[in-house]
Amino acid sequence: MTAFIIIMVLFHALGAISSIHAIMTTRTSQGAIAWGVSLNTFPYVAVPAYWVLGRSRFQGYTTARQGKLQQIAGVSDEAVAATDEFRTSVEEASPASRAAESLAGIPYLTGNSVELLVDGDATFASILGGIDAAQEYILFQFFIVHDDEIGREVKAHLIERAKAGVRVSFL
Repeated sequence: MTAFIIIMVLFHALGAISSIHAIMTTRTSQGAIAWGVSLNTFPYVAVPAYWVLGRSRFQGYTTARQGKLQQIAGVSDEAVAATDEFRTSVEEASPASRAAESLAGIPYLTGNSVELLVDGDATFASILGGIDAAQEYILFQFFIVHDDEIGREVKAHLIERAKAGVRVSFL
């Protein structure tokens, strides 16, 4: 009976210590909360699981990520400043627009347009038209591109713009 109590106390103490470690080193806040709660409520299962699965194999990831975010912050401030001439005035914006701008953390800008694309033909015609209209750069991001008729057509348009001196980035 005494051994059982010692093991229980040991697991709970290890759970508390491991939860502190998890909270301080886990990459995401969701992961930190999940490990912290489970290590304190179910230490008999969670402590061995944390020691095997939970300890970070990405040591330094959080620090590196914070450093990158600081680098990006300066660039994003410059980008926001560059858009000042395109910002909508407070008088022009509806309360819903101002609320959306506040929630998104980025300004509403003028000079945009919207076009409803009802099928694949209209969508790819618009994409190819946008590629052909590019003058400085193209940032082309697509989930899947096949080596088929459409994929080869997109490729030809991108190559043509690159030959015309337009910077092309393809992801």
